[in-house]
Amino acid sequence: MVLALLRAYGVRFKKTIATLTVASVAALLATQWLSCAQQRPLESLARLAHYFRKSEGSAMPALSESPPAEPPAMALTSLAGVALPVASGTPMQAPAPPSPPSLTIADVLDTSSCSTAVVKGLSAQIIAEEACLRPNGFQKLPDTLAARAVDEVVFPYLAPPAQAALIEAMADARRVPMAINSMLRTIAQQYLLYHWYKTARCHIKLAAVPGRSNHQSGLALDVADPKRWRPILLHHGFRWMGPKDRWHFDFVGQDPEEKNEVKRISEAHAGLDVRAFQRLWNKNHPTESLGESGNFDERTERALRLAPSIGFASTTTCAK
Repeated sequence: MVLALLRAYGVRFKKTIATLTVASVAALLATQWLSCAQQRPLESLARLAHYFRKSEGSAMPALSESPPAEPPAMALTSLAGVALPVASGTPMQAPAPPSPPSLTIADVLDTSSCSTAVVKGLSAQIIAEEACLRPNGFQKLPDTLAARAVDEVVFPYLAPPAQAALIEAMADARRVPMAINSMLRTIAQQYLLYHWYKTARCHIKLAAVPGRSNHQSGLALDVADPKRWRPILLHHGFRWMGPKDRWHFDFVGQDPEEKNEVKRISEAHAGLDVRAFQRLWNKNHPTESLGESGNFDERTERALRLAPSIGFASTTTCAK
């Protein structure tokens, strides 16, 4: 009888040892599996357990022959610093990384780029605000001509008499290819160019102080081939800046009446884009408002440096 009992308990003891051994090996392999593949689906673990159950008969608790489509309701803590799915049938989504803050004008001053495209968003808002302040103050170059001659970074606008003169010049020399590098320019663009000029960057030989460029009045343009276009543009009322800025042409008019009109426009547009920026800043910073004088003073410069290069959240004040 004793011998029979020993034999019976011996069999059970062996099964217990086998069960513990297999379970330990399975746990060790599962841990290694998770360490090597930090986000293995829970179904894979179920398949691993299923494999050991079939290998050892009844050594492990039985699972269904087909692993469940969804993991059981359970929560897993992080392993080795990796967040695992939280079971509810749906993996927990990792939190989206915070959006990077918008770059300010100060941030983009010393980027490797030499293009004012980095402030195109803000510049477009300034031009729209200028249109609120002076409707029809600028005219767009016809799309057919703009597509042929204007770089995509350039805002294809000029004051009305300058725009009309340029259209006539291009019509007279339609077979001469033209590439316009700059037309209407905003205070944001001019600020970049002047900074690059002062720091001897981007091969800029000359740049006006922000707020004092004829580009900001819509009376100037830069062309890529000034030698070929110089006689044509001079014939239509433009003045060449000279070797110090050989790409630059100012519209000054031809007859006395047109020259007077240009002078009036120059005076009316002086500081217009600065004032437009000041109004946009005030709309977006009501507790830190600027004067709307159109003068590019120290407070306005500080505000411009802090302005988002892609533009403000609130746009024009036309509805005011």
